[in-house]
Amino acid sequence: MKKIGFIGAYDKTDLIVYLAKILTVLNQKVLVIDATVNQKARYIVPAINPTTSYVTDFEDIDIAVRFFKL
Repeated sequence: MKKIGFIGAYDKTDLIVYLAKILTVLNQKVLVIDATVNQKARYIVPAINPTTSYVTDFEDIDIAVRFFKL
């Protein structure tokens, strides 16, 4: 398992989802964990039954939202 972390002041959610999609096209499994304060990934990916914290599948990418501790 390989881990990649992005840090900084600007929102990178779209960039990370695009990079994750490239990796899934290359037959890699990807889990994106949004551990930011604003949690903007929940507005990008659809969720049928959002709860306090959830993992949803979007374009073959697993996206975890509202997980503040790893």
